[in-house]
Amino acid sequence: MNPWLARNVIYHPALTFRGEQVKTIINEVRAFHGLDSDGIKEYQWQKLKNLLHHVYEQNPYYRALFEQKSLHPEDITSAETFRQIPFLTKRIIQTCNDDLLSRDSLRTSPRRTSGSTGMPIRFVKDRRATAYMNALMHEVYNWHGIEIGDRQARIWGRPLDFRRRLTAQLKDFVLNRRKLVSFDISEKTCRHFFYELKHFQPKYLYGLPCSIVEFTQTLQKINLEPTEMGLEIILCTGETLSPEKKKFLQDAYQCPVLNEYGATECGIIAFPCRHDQLHLMSHNLYIEIINPETGHPAKPGETGEIVLTELNGYAMPFIRYRLGDIALVDNSRCSCGLELPLIAEIQGRTGEIILTLENKKVAMAILDRVLEKYVLRFRVYQRALDRLEVIIENYPGFCRQHTEEIKALWRPYLGEEMKVDFKIVEHILPDRSGKLTSFISDIRPVPVESK
Repeated sequence: MNPWLARNVIYHPALTFRGEQVKTIINEVRAFHGLDSDGIKEYQWQKLKNLLHHVYEQNPYYRALFEQKSLHPEDITSAETFRQIPFLTKRIIQTCNDDLLSRDSLRTSPRRTSGSTGMPIRFVKDRRATAYMNALMHEVYNWHGIEIGDRQARIWGRPLDFRRRLTAQLKDFVLNRRKLVSFDISEKTCRHFFYELKHFQPKYLYGLPCSIVEFTQTLQKINLEPTEMGLEIILCTGETLSPEKKKFLQDAYQCPVLNEYGATECGIIAFPCRHDQLHLMSHNLYIEIINPETGHPAKPGETGEIVLTELNGYAMPFIRYRLGDIALVDNSRCSCGLELPLIAEIQGRTGEIILTLENKKVAMAILDRVLEKYVLRFRVYQRALDRLEVIIENYPGFCRQHTEEIKALWRPYLGEEMKVDFKIVEHILPDRSGKLTSFISDIRPVPVESK
């Protein structure tokens, strides 16, 4: 589809019908990014005050929390007093889901995380919040010449149920993109996708670094030249992009490789400018980087845990939300001219590929999407090419029948030779970084080398 038609005839009218004024908000975001640091802080603080007043009046969970702590929104006058508000965690979202919904009537859409931290959550977003998330995304993509409606290639998962699969296909059409399902990266599917993209001529490729690397290595293995697809940008998301993978992809495609850091709950958290420095998305988020032991702000040069407050989400607010991700603080100024804060790097986010005896490569997301229907907390180990061990934290109602159902749902992806063992424990401990890694493999990955 022509990008202009996709942008002006389909995308903007469709979102306006949904109640998302993305086009107007993009101009607001663009003006915000032109502010100096004082203007940025003033804008954020006003948004934060509006949010706190709203949740005090309309949200059962936060009203009870404020009263329990003898707090009122008027008491929050500085970053220090804001830190009196207790953290929001995934466990709280799982157990207090109904109370976290604000009472005022807002148009909402259900969402859920993949469970890559071992603790999947379900939540809702109001249309105002998703409009701000989308507007911010399109504005920062535009820093690199990516416009709404530009042709996109995507290596991503596919919903398991039929209804959600149809919805995903409709989104692919509306957003002018072609998709390779990451659950089945094989020589056959990669060859087909390669020739499809040569005809489609996408501007950029989007997906998990591990999946894009696997796709690229497969192309090289079957003697297909990646540069022939004519990609202008590779946009990686969902996990840490290592320097080795970044160089491999740059060499393979001869184009820039960007690393987007975000979360399903709140959208993009940090994005690289044209100087390839990671800027925090202060327009939509109030971001703290804290010492996870003390709760105090981490110092420049120190690593700390990322804590988010979404400034425009009112239906189910995320206030001082602990993601579990670790970042390195950077208080320097970028020469690009933006005065948005920087972070040096994201640590502790990894993605893995499950290998099988049939030489299939399956993204770990398939495990998450099935397991999240049955349990709250889990960890999966790949012990060998033909063996997975699934550790499940004890959860009411989980039984042997469920393990058989899970294995049946996995079988089309993992093959007939894969043995899956389940073990139920009382508690799954986080790893050294403080994050609950959901997938650990004893299989040594194939080294990533530049061509």
